[in-house]
Amino acid sequence: MYPGGVEQRAADIEAGAGRSAAELVADVTAACAALEAGFDSIDEAAWAEGRGSAFGNERPVRVLPFIRRRETEVHLADMGLRAFSFEDWSDDYVAEELRRQQDQRGGLPAGADTLAPKRRLAWLLEREVVPELGAPGAWT
Repeated sequence: MYPGGVEQRAADIEAGAGRSAAELVADVTAACAALEAGFDSIDEAAWAEGRGSAFGNERPVRVLPFIRRRETEVHLADMGLRAFSFEDWSDDYVAEELRRQQDQRGGLPAGADTLAPKRRLAWLLEREVVPELGAPGAWT
């Protein structure tokens, strides 16, 4: 997942932006197949103790499937296809992502807990504007 970090990610996105829909679908299909094959090849010890790279940062291998799920759920909503929005994120993804976000940020600002879980997460991920709360980065 972008061993060169966010700079490589931005460069790869820019380099591929002009491709046709068919080329993009073929690329995503091949990348997904390669990722699944990689996950399938990991033994129990590596799942438990291994380290992998995500956006240029080393992380436990066991968190990589969740990171991939986040990318899938969030960016599917970002595309706005088939009227899929943050309201369509799966409940179990939202619950886990909210837990992770709150742990990373050391909690939530006053008033954020009054938002429905999916809207709260969309706000935390900067996919939803909540004027009374401001930007999520303002309190972290």
